[in-house]
Amino acid sequence: MRAMYRPSGKGLSLVLICVLACSAGGCGAGRGSTTHGAARSPEPQSTASAADTSTSLGASLPSGAVAKVGSHLISSSALERWLAGHMRSLPPASRLVPPNFADCVAQLKEEPITPEGSAGNPAQLRKECRARYEAARHQALEELITATWTLEAAREMGVGSGGAGSVGRLLGPDEIDPALVSTATSTATAVRRAIARGLPPVSAADVAAYYAHHPDSYATVPELRDVQLARTQTQARGNLVREELEGGKTFAQVVKEKGVSEADFSIEGLVLELRPTEYGEPNLNHAIFEAKPNELLGPIQTVYGFFVFEVKAIHPARLKPLSEVAGSIREQLSRSREEQAIARFVEQWHAKWTARTSCAGGSVVRGCQGFDAAASTDLPGKLYSFG
Repeated sequence: MRAMYRPSGKGLSLVLICVLACSAGGCGAGRGSTTHGAARSPEPQSTASAADTSTSLGASLPSGAVAKVGSHLISSSALERWLAGHMRSLPPASRLVPPNFADCVAQLKEEPITPEGSAGNPAQLRKECRARYEAARHQALEELITATWTLEAAREMGVGSGGAGSVGRLLGPDEIDPALVSTATSTATAVRRAIARGLPPVSAADVAAYYAHHPDSYATVPELRDVQLARTQTQARGNLVREELEGGKTFAQVVKEKGVSEADFSIEGLVLELRPTEYGEPNLNHAIFEAKPNELLGPIQTVYGFFVFEVKAIHPARLKPLSEVAGSIREQLSRSREEQAIARFVEQWHAKWTARTSCAGGSVVRGCQGFDAAASTDLPGKLYSFG
């Protein structure tokens, strides 16, 4: 059975949009469901300190309120009506309608595997449906909190449709406008665009610097090297080869000696125009392409033996001209700056509005003060993001 709500991470809108639907084939599993499909009620915070914190924060809320976001109250009755409206839009087999959950119970009876421990018992199936409903209720509250945060962020920035009265109009204490989430989604795009507009443009110097520091990304032919190598099976023999080369012998001479052999692709110890990944040993490739010309190095250990080598010539990479790739570099740098600015904004925005959001005990979800992510059985997800 599929989960009823899962955050979507696509596009420029908030990752707050949890699809309030499940497949027509059955009710979705709640966040606490077991491997057999059985869902348990959302668990309270597991530590005493977390429970005490949520209780004390919730105690400050007016009677009947489930959450306070800034100056906006969300009542339990308004949350229930808002969720019920979504449930009515679903196929009957997918609905979770308290208190009897008739559609859900009927659907579970048709499942090939009934929830663990229920044995098809209607009372146990209703308990399963109640657990799923509570999970859906928690996710609906998360969605409303995030939508409110988004509209308040837009109002503070003076962008989108986040006028002074829009949040209060959409999120009344006793009634929640169905357009709240869709308005927040479009507003998130406006917030993102406003952040992007405030960034300095990518300069020609920025583009040139990036091009200079990432030559491999624009090479039509990579850097090639002519290198002399000799391979031995032991480090001791490799050390002796190096001493012989330092004493005046050539690679062509030492590769013919006992206990020494030619490296792959070489003729009399010389490889011409070696590519950066030619050899199967990354440490040998790295050593060769980091070496300075005419510097005797080794022995380098590999699974194929020990190598002594000397770079004789470097053939520089042939690059696409800067004029040809400047546009794509500019776009890439602009996108990277925007993502970094969005990330900084979201981090500050999340901390600011978490401090302004309190929830009643038993309804402490992501975004509420006192929420303990480590103890939560909620679905993990980036619910608060403009990315």
